[in-house]
Amino acid sequence: MDAGHLTIENVTQLLHQHTFPASVEAALLAIRECPMFTRQDLSTLANRFVFCHSLVPSNGNSSQMVWIKTLNNIQELHILDLIRQFLEKQADLSVASRVFDTIFLDVLSDQDHPLFILYYNLFLKFLSLVISFESQTSLTIVARWFLTLSKTTSDKPIMKIIEHTIREHIALASTKSVNNLCAISPLFTLCFINQTCILLNDENFRLDTKVIETLIDLLTFGLTNSTNLLISTLQQEILAESSLSLINFVPSMVRLDVLFPLRSFQSATLHLHFDRFHTSILSFLFSMITNKSPQSQVFQKSLFPSDHFQQLCAVIQDSSASEKSIHACIQRYLQILAICKTSSFPLSQIALNELSAFFPLLARDKLFDILKEKEEHSHMDKEKSTTDTETKRTDRLARLKELHFRRNEARKLNHAEVIEEDHRKSLPTNFERRCERVKNQEEVAKRRREAADSGLDYERVEQLDWTAEECDKWDKKRKKKNPDVGFDNYEQCTYRAYTKLTGQIKPDMEACNKQKEELGEDYYATASSMIHGTHKPSETAVNRMVEDLEQQYSKRGKFSRRRAFDIDADVDYINERNRAFNKKIERYYGKYTAEIKQNLERGTAV
Repeated sequence: MDAGHLTIENVTQLLHQHTFPASVEAALLAIRECPMFTRQDLSTLANRFVFCHSLVPSNGNSSQMVWIKTLNNIQELHILDLIRQFLEKQADLSVASRVFDTIFLDVLSDQDHPLFILYYNLFLKFLSLVISFESQTSLTIVARWFLTLSKTTSDKPIMKIIEHTIREHIALASTKSVNNLCAISPLFTLCFINQTCILLNDENFRLDTKVIETLIDLLTFGLTNSTNLLISTLQQEILAESSLSLINFVPSMVRLDVLFPLRSFQSATLHLHFDRFHTSILSFLFSMITNKSPQSQVFQKSLFPSDHFQQLCAVIQDSSASEKSIHACIQRYLQILAICKTSSFPLSQIALNELSAFFPLLARDKLFDILKEKEEHSHMDKEKSTTDTETKRTDRLARLKELHFRRNEARKLNHAEVIEEDHRKSLPTNFERRCERVKNQEEVAKRRREAADSGLDYERVEQLDWTAEECDKWDKKRKKKNPDVGFDNYEQCTYRAYTKLTGQIKPDMEACNKQKEELGEDYYATASSMIHGTHKPSETAVNRMVEDLEQQYSKRGKFSRRRAFDIDADVDYINERNRAFNKKIERYYGKYTAEIKQNLERGTAV
């Protein structure tokens, strides 16, 4: 059948076809897969086919119908275990929460509901089962339901549930399952610890001493071994604006620890357990104030009520217990207060001076004097830091004012420089050289007039200012060897090349003197000397000549004479680069295109 055409009557008929326990599994599937039905119809479906309750006439009045159980205790436990397994198998927590709410929430949220007692007992068994099997999903759903319930009603139903768990199932506290409760569901652990501390704070709540020892050991174990997990979960829920009265166990835990000596417990073993519990609380609070997460300041401010520590002092002040017990309470109180005021964001804003005025018992303790002195030093340091801060602020403002002044001055100078640069750019390119040349000319004319007025020769006067180095430099420029005066004739070019080559020769005077000794008078040849063919050059001289010739060849290969520009030639180019390209094309392909070009010029091209 299509799910869109299903009705509650169709589902009821289908579920009647199954027998226990298959009907329970089928009913759970129907609740999960049929969210289109109303909440009341699904709740009735769970009542009839999950818990197998029957509607029968009342004994006193046959016209009045009441719900009764049809299953024994073993079958009920089987049903609750099927529910637990079904919730654990759901991949989506929201789906599992919706199924749980349909089964339990509608009835347990209303204490006047006719099925409240039946469901309340079933839920207590279900909770025990979930804790025993360490069912993380189910415990998280229960904790979320506690938060929802505390927002709509009071905390009494939750306290009754926790109280029942403590009284009837305290044996679980000695097993590893409850010791691992923090790792299984930290949120449920917060609710459990808080309600446990509230119950133990209640003097009318009576438990055996061994049970209290077991519970204190359980709390100590959770605070010691799951510190970071509890702090992170508590911080997350407080920032999410959850119900603080349900999950914030720190105030109730501190109250239980501080006021414990006022209780009339005679067991020395219990006192040892509470001493360990006190140490774990101090360690837990210290870990909390050293937490440096970004939201830690908001979290720490919301941890304690504003008058929490004043209320504790009032209880201690009004107590009629022995002086020893009151002293023990004050010791615990001051140790916790010292931890809470250690951080830069203290957990309590209470002032010790005001506290001692209202509660003079505290001023008798030495620890109070130490804390008070420390607080006074802290106030002095704050005032000093405030003064230093003001001084630094004044210095920074003065420095900032100076920087503003410098920035304005720099802005003015930059603006003037920009105007000057723009003016320079608007002038001709060689304006500065022209100005310098005019200035030099004016100076020269002025010196000429002064020399003429004095009756002196200007050239001689100018030469008096020249140094010997400047004169030598000037003469070298005038007497430059082999100056290039341009092309005159081929004989002149040949002579210049000869002069240049002979100027590069470096004579070997030893070889020259040796040859002079060998030839004698023939060294200086005359018209009658016959020395042709008698000289044999050395290998070094031959190599030097070869190198010189190769150097001349390389220079000659790199030389390219400048072609004269023919002003009468045809213009067949658009720029200089195109002209060079056209000449190159003409050089390679001109002989093949000559006839075509001529036909185009004559206008006879076909």
